[in-house]
Amino acid sequence: MVLESHTQSDRADEGSRSHPVKRHLEGIIAYAKYRVTNSYVEGMNNKIKAIVHKSYGFRTTRCFKNAILFHCGKLNYSNLPTQMG
Repeated sequence: MVLESHTQSDRADEGSRSHPVKRHLEGIIAYAKYRVTNSYVEGMNNKIKAIVHKSYGFRTTRCFKNAILFHCGKLNYSNLPTQMG
């Protein structure tokens, strides 16, 4: 197994960083079993962080929330006012 072959080299590096396979073994097994990643969630988190960075100019929290919903594709346009006022 791949993990067993790396244990000897890890012993030489004791005290330094642990091997990436060991650190991420749970995630590797989960991917092999379910074939699902968290890339969608990471992408959404990145979008929201970018909006937060731009949001310092928004006047209200409502505008900020609408920007997040708009950019993440979940904004319900039927509830928005038709005229600016």
